[in-house]
Amino acid sequence: MILHLDQWVFWAILLVGLLAYSLLFDTLLNANADLEKKQSRCQLADACLAALPLLGLLGTIMGLLQTFADMAADHVDFNTLIAGGVGTALGTTQLGLLLAVPGYLLNHYIKSRLVQYGETDTGMSEA
Repeated sequence: MILHLDQWVFWAILLVGLLAYSLLFDTLLNANADLEKKQSRCQLADACLAALPLLGLLGTIMGLLQTFADMAADHVDFNTLIAGGVGTALGTTQLGLLLAVPGYLLNHYIKSRLVQYGETDTGMSEA
């Protein structure tokens, strides 16, 4: 999978994933932070992680629409057109899921550690 500057969905997924993981690792490694700060980081990480698969789906839809538009334009090499367009379309979904699933697991681990050490209320313990 090659990333081009015009494929903004790939870059958006990477940026949101970077934000989510930076929040998670900062929360995990910064034991001196107060409870309110830890909770807000976990909530923002939740939102970022939830957006990753949705951005992947958006990229898939955009890639398929581009493939259908190229098919309508009567390109000569039909097989290459289909393989490239569908591959790019599904690559965004794959990237979104690859970043989201481990992030959900890490976020759940952080929340369970906060509950284990009695640093949070029951609302924070929900995954």
